[in-house]
Amino acid sequence: MLQRIIIIIFLLGLCSVSVDAQFFKIFKKKKDKAPTEKQMQKSEEKRKKEFLKEEEKRKADSIRFNVFNPLQEMGEPIKEINSEFIWTYETAHVVKPKHYEVTIVTPIRVGLPKDMEIGTSILGLPFIPTVFLKKMWWKEKIYISSRHQIYSYFPLLYYGKKSGNANIFPVGYDVPQSVAVKNELIVSKSFKKPLKCGGASQTYAVYTAGLSIDYGFANSAVELNSLPNRFLNTRSPLALGGYMASMRVQADYYLNRVFFLTLAARGIYSDNDVGFTFEHNLHIKYAPNLRLYFNLGYWTNFSSGSGSFIIPVFDIGYFFGSKGRATGLFNAM
Repeated sequence: MLQRIIIIIFLLGLCSVSVDAQFFKIFKKKKDKAPTEKQMQKSEEKRKKEFLKEEEKRKADSIRFNVFNPLQEMGEPIKEINSEFIWTYETAHVVKPKHYEVTIVTPIRVGLPKDMEIGTSILGLPFIPTVFLKKMWWKEKIYISSRHQIYSYFPLLYYGKKSGNANIFPVGYDVPQSVAVKNELIVSKSFKKPLKCGGASQTYAVYTAGLSIDYGFANSAVELNSLPNRFLNTRSPLALGGYMASMRVQADYYLNRVFFLTLAARGIYSDNDVGFTFEHNLHIKYAPNLRLYFNLGYWTNFSSGSGSFIIPVFDIGYFFGSKGRATGLFNAM
């Protein structure tokens, strides 16, 4: 009898569990009923808005620069053109072979083999024709170069006399035909910081010192000792016959992705009444992309003479030539 009672209680318990399970299944189905069409539409619109917002943010962050290298455009091969922005023509560095920096005011630079470059000035050709050759002799922790230049002030002085501009050449004197040569020793030191990827570094500052001697040869002697304009007055020996020695220091800085700064000072000794004088120049470079840049600055001269002691300077430059690996990674190795 006792066994029958136990079996009946056990069977009733199983039936109770089964009924409870069925009840909770029905309740859950009612609770988890499908969302309405309006709710689904609202959810889809919200998802689209979040997707578009994230897409716009991603494009804004990567539209121009690589997150691993802030100085390299997305989708572009590895380039070193940004280094050229900070390694200006007054530093000891040279443009790579088959690379060109075309400018209006500052000298054009053309890269040659064996760490050399040749250059001239477009704006200066009609007035002060010039050509220079720079050779980089050392490029380890410091860079050492020599620059050799030939130029002439004769066209500028001739046009000044012909137009009656006494500020350029005084009345009552003949303009001597002259040519000048320059020899300069240039030493530069660069400072670098690692990029975000940690596998490369970027130059953020270059400090340069230069020592030069210019000598002017004139075909005839003139009683004139110096020229009226203060900028020409300092360089009178190069147009009238004589020498000029100068020592300069310069600092070039990478400010951010598009701005670069150049500060320079020069001490000059002239072989005439001027003697020692001081010059200073500053330039801010704006580079909207990896090749084009705009230069804005000034040039000052503190010697005696007529004319303003400060001259505004504006220039436009563009780099030509591939900046990627010329032979590929494995060939380069």
